[in-house]
Amino acid sequence: AAVGDRFVLRDTTAQRTIGGGSFVDLRAPARKRRTPERLAQLAAGALPDPEKSLSALLEASGYLDFGAFVRDRALSDAERETLIQHLSLLRLPTAKGEFVVAPAAWLRLKTAIHATLTTFHADYPNLPGMGLERLRLQLQPRLPAPVFAALLQGLARHKEISLDGAWIRCRDTRCGCRRPTRRYGARSAITSAAKDASVRRGCAISPAIPASPSRRCAASSS
Repeated sequence: AAVGDRFVLRDTTAQRTIGGGSFVDLRAPARKRRTPERLAQLAAGALPDPEKSLSALLEASGYLDFGAFVRDRALSDAERETLIQHLSLLRLPTAKGEFVVAPAAWLRLKTAIHATLTTFHADYPNLPGMGLERLRLQLQPRLPAPVFAALLQGLARHKEISLDGAWIRCRDTRCGCRRPTRRYGARSAITSAAKDASVRRGCAISPAIPASPSRRCAASSS
């Protein structure tokens, strides 16, 4: 079955017709079927034109499982590429399929990511970055984790943000933030402590050049 196909409901004897209609959504959710967002999705899915339906679905939710949309409407590869070009969709490939984001939602997400990271760096200057899940939960629309990871990888490729393992931080030139200097501060503290200890023993060492074992300090005559 595909979206738009007609169906007929009959009783168990197949002799009485109970009703009929056409398919609107082949992947109905198990919960939250009466929310305003869900009703908007049903209204968008009922549009017969695929381009208008896709545009309305993206306006309602901000993102969409594009592979499922193409399969449910039995679209060809040519029709698939035409939709992407006409609507200027941002494609986000994941292990479970390809998702798309509307241009307006993409711009809002990118702006919100930079603003959230800037605020985070100002509040926590000594941390190496913000965690992926913590950032994802603060944004709207709230993308699924694999889709959000694909979006961040795209931003990193275009040098919009920096990814360091599980940490996300903004680029220095875009957000005005600085990378954490915790390691350098710790190294300075260790060097200072070693210098103070050596002075108390009656010798001095350079903080930049470690003392070799052959150059031992002379013990104090007193």
